[in-house]
Amino acid sequence: MPAQKIAVIGGGAKAAALAAKARCINSVHQRELEITIFERSAIGANWDGEHGYTDGLQRLCTPAERDLGFPYDSAPFGAGVTAAMQAVFSWHAVVAASTDVVCEDERWEDYGEWLDLGRKPPRHRTFARYLRHAVDKAQAAVRIGTVEKIELQGDRWAIRHAPPIGPATVDAFDGLVFTGPGPAKTPRIGDDHLFNGETFWRNLDRVRDVLDGGSPHPVVLVGGGGTTAAIAAWFAGNYPDREVHIVAKHGTLFLRTHNYFESRMFSRSEAWAGLSHDEKTAFVKRLNRGVVWASVLDVLENARALVIDPGEVANIRREAMGGRSTLVVDIVGKAGPLDAALVVDGGGFDPWWFRSLMPDAVQRATATDAQRLTLEAAMADDLSITVPGCPRFHVPMVATAVGAGLSSLMALGEMSDAVLSCYWHQFAPIV
Repeated sequence: MPAQKIAVIGGGAKAAALAAKARCINSVHQRELEITIFERSAIGANWDGEHGYTDGLQRLCTPAERDLGFPYDSAPFGAGVTAAMQAVFSWHAVVAASTDVVCEDERWEDYGEWLDLGRKPPRHRTFARYLRHAVDKAQAAVRIGTVEKIELQGDRWAIRHAPPIGPATVDAFDGLVFTGPGPAKTPRIGDDHLFNGETFWRNLDRVRDVLDGGSPHPVVLVGGGGTTAAIAAWFAGNYPDREVHIVAKHGTLFLRTHNYFESRMFSRSEAWAGLSHDEKTAFVKRLNRGVVWASVLDVLENARALVIDPGEVANIRREAMGGRSTLVVDIVGKAGPLDAALVVDGGGFDPWWFRSLMPDAVQRATATDAQRLTLEAAMADDLSITVPGCPRFHVPMVATAVGAGLSSLMALGEMSDAVLSCYWHQFAPIV
């Protein structure tokens, strides 16, 4: 059996987990699973603070122990693969073996000090270094540049890729995996005082210019989830006296705590399978997408100038006031608008961001919300979606129907097991 070639679009945590697991499978069982990661800028870019989504100094919301191999289930590929993942790619093994992954902003310098300081989740910048270390150790191929188009080549996927320098190339793959949060769902274009969960972090210099420009109005953040809370924490740390309003539907921020009965749902798909679709949706909304982790909430609880306004935003516009143009936010049910120095909409990201890259058949089959929800509900156990006339492709970012933690960082090992299982079965069984 020739090598199984798998393309992973996006160079974040899921790509690193897939590369690490494939490396262990190949080493232990002498298989040939070849992972090629296509990434626009750098491995771990969405975590390092240089490419948006974060300033790199925020702390990881999930515990560090939920690393690239968690929950270390031996069933799919055997105890040897599990042992190899723990020995080479686990958080504990990497930090104990190399201090290079620890960014200069951490209070700890090595594994022992990390334990002594209470096992705090690492900063995003350190997590990015952990991912880069893992991809390097896995010896996965990394293609930096832009994926321009994905087309059919028989029963394989042909990917057209343009590097920063040189001509575009086209290569064919047996498997295709899409990762990454995608762009913000609410791109605020046309006003340099309007930002979203991606552009805010890319434009911190502009944010500072606005805040230091003398506007008396508060900052307004839209949404009550983790994206908004992380941005609020940045303001609390950098502009503690600046009034910040969070406009949230429920008028509060919900805390995500460590609870055995809740946490096991993120790493035990058999328990998840017993829930109805509505129960799964409610669980994810309550415990994943619409909550704030304690590490962030601890910062916000001490924010002196934070106000939470219950309601939903109807419109964001500019209005002439006293010879000046002021940004105003209209809130449903509120008598008057809320004047703002700047607005950040933390309304989430588009996990189907890759649609425009795909063949026409896929674009037609995923054109509406209803079509996408139907495909998500019918997702296979290997996190793949099938469109008539096309090979399957894997989309762990929308894998809620299969497992609660597969779309996040909560069960990266289970995610890699699921995706790679179908390529593992292409080989003859071990005798």
